[in-house]
Amino acid sequence: MESSIWNIMIEKVSVITIVKDHEKGLIATLESLLAQKNINWESVIVVSESVDKTQNIANSFKEQNRNVIIVNQISKGIYQAMNEGIYASTGEYLVFMNAGDVFSNPESLSGMYNEIKNHKCGLIVGGYRVLGKDKIFSYSEKKLSSLRFAFNLKFGCHQAMIFSRVSVLKFRGYDSSFKLCADYRLVLQILSKDGGRRVNNVFAAVEPGGISDRSLTYVHSEKHDIRKEIFGKIIWLPSLIWKILILAKIKTKRSRIKF
Repeated sequence: MESSIWNIMIEKVSVITIVKDHEKGLIATLESLLAQKNINWESVIVVSESVDKTQNIANSFKEQNRNVIIVNQISKGIYQAMNEGIYASTGEYLVFMNAGDVFSNPESLSGMYNEIKNHKCGLIVGGYRVLGKDKIFSYSEKKLSSLRFAFNLKFGCHQAMIFSRVSVLKFRGYDSSFKLCADYRLVLQILSKDGGRRVNNVFAAVEPGGISDRSLTYVHSEKHDIRKEIFGKIIWLPSLIWKILILAKIKTKRSRIKF
């Protein structure tokens, strides 16, 4: 027990939050972070130019808490912002909790830390729920291979994942040439080199209606390109079939809704 507490005290989890014009969401995320127990955390807030009070809220949070880093985003784009947060952070482990998303309970962050420490892998994938909805997306405990992750509809969300900093930097963070699926690519890269696991803990509650949810055809086209890159030509045909089947399923579902 003493050893576990000592590890938590000397190691740190950096919680990276990107935000633009979302003052209410930023408040919710930061309040959720303040509620976390038994964990040494650092908050890295990457603020894109905003017209509301987002910047003021971030500055006020830093004034009240010593373990806060504010980055005024230089580049444009979601993944560029996440990369700026990575390089500004100092923690041994990284969690990406964007403004509006929250931890599911006060033990979530320490639970994420304990899982990645116990399994000594590149990343941990936990469960999550969507704010305003009853459904919970949770997973059975298992070792996670890159191939299994690549061909799984329920691959999870980055808010419910914790990453080893060493593993993330091994691939220089997110490849921003991918507009919506750079997180999918980074997870596959880490799994292929450093391994990972799914766990049945629910770590996060996320806002609905993200850009990926509104651009599913583009998302699955990017994922097909990423699978070809990661696994080579041998995976081209199965990947193409998988993409066609998923897009057909999406089209059928939309047709039923319209009807």
